[in-house]
Amino acid sequence: MRCPKRFGSPLKVYMQQQVAQLQAELPDYQVFEAMSYSQPFLTDVLSEIQTAGIDDLTVVPMYPQYSTTTTMSVYDVVAQFYLKQSNMPTLHFVKDFYQRSGYIDLMATAIEQKLQTQTYDEIILSYHGIPKSYVTKGDPYQAQCEATTALLQARLPKQTFRTTYQSKFGPNEWLTPATSTTMQSLAQEGVRKILVLTPGFVADCLETIEEIDVENRDYFMDNQGEQFDYIHPFNADPRFTALLAQIMRDR
Repeated sequence: MRCPKRFGSPLKVYMQQQVAQLQAELPDYQVFEAMSYSQPFLTDVLSEIQTAGIDDLTVVPMYPQYSTTTTMSVYDVVAQFYLKQSNMPTLHFVKDFYQRSGYIDLMATAIEQKLQTQTYDEIILSYHGIPKSYVTKGDPYQAQCEATTALLQARLPKQTFRTTYQSKFGPNEWLTPATSTTMQSLAQEGVRKILVLTPGFVADCLETIEEIDVENRDYFMDNQGEQFDYIHPFNADPRFTALLAQIMRDR
C-alpha cells in the first residue's frame, strides 16, 4: 500500500477537515458537511438546516467541473427536498469552479514544485469518466475538463499535458482515452517519466488512492515506465479552503 493509514474513509476525513477550516474562515456562516452516498446524507442535513430555520443557503457541490451525473444530481436532491416543504430558504447553487484562477493556481503551483527537482515527458490529467451518451446529449463535462487542461497548459506552456478519463464501469461507451489504457501504452510512445494529477477530485478517495496511485502506477511501471509521480488532490490544504471561502463570498 502506497498511502498512509488513516482512521476512516479518506474522503470523509478530509471533508471534515475542510468543513472545520471553512467554518473558521467564515465565522458568520454555519458550515455543514453532506454526502451523496454515505452519512451524513444530504437529505438529513437539509432537514437539520430546515429545523434550524436557516433562511439563506448556499450549496457547493465539490465537483470543479459540472456534469448532470454529479453536480446536477446534488441539485436534484435539494430540489426534491424543498418540493415537500412548506417553506424554503433563499438558495444559491455553485455550478462549477474549474475556471477559477485560485483553483488553477493551486494545481499549477503543485506542478511547479515538482518541476524544481524532476523533469517529465508528460503531465497526465486524469478526470473521472462519464458515459459518452451524456456528452452527446449536451452535458458540458468533457468541454470543461478540456478547458481545465487548456488553462493549465496556458499557465505552464513549456510542459506537455494529456487528458485522460478513469473509473469506467458497465458496458456503455465512456469518454476516452481511458487512463488505464493510456498508462499501458505510454512507453511505446517514448513517454517514460510522468506526473499525474486528478483535477476533478478535491480530496483523496478510492478513485485516487487505489485506482491512480496503485493500479495505474502499476500499469505504467509494468509497461516500461520509469518514473510515476502523483500529486494528491487538495485534501486539507488551507489554500483550497480559502478558495471555497472566496466562492462563498462571491456567490
